[in-house]
Amino acid sequence: MPPRTLAPPIPISEARARISELVEQVTAQPGCSVLIGHHDPERAAVLVDALHYEMLLAKAAVADHQSGQAFRLAGSIPVEQGKDPVAWIEAQRTRQSELAAEKRAKL
Repeated sequence: MPPRTLAPPIPISEARARISELVEQVTAQPGCSVLIGHHDPERAAVLVDALHYEMLLAKAAVADHQSGQAFRLAGSIPVEQGKDPVAWIEAQRTRQSELAAEKRAKL
């Protein structure tokens, strides 16, 4: 399998605005991922589909077992089985928007 190359990162503000489209993109194309940039490069994120995420967890478990050290995927969001991750993300987005509006009102 040839190495995959990542497209240039999408700014986080753009990713927020396009989250539904990006989720559709990664779930429609196996192996697709979206790099979400941040002004702090150590806080960048990658959006992948659930199967890819499960594969990463399995590989991490093997690496964890082999190395004897704990491994955790940074920034992973636990979504309950049977719940719609897109709906959860949209609810969080709405909540963050409400919190921002409350903060602006206090200024």
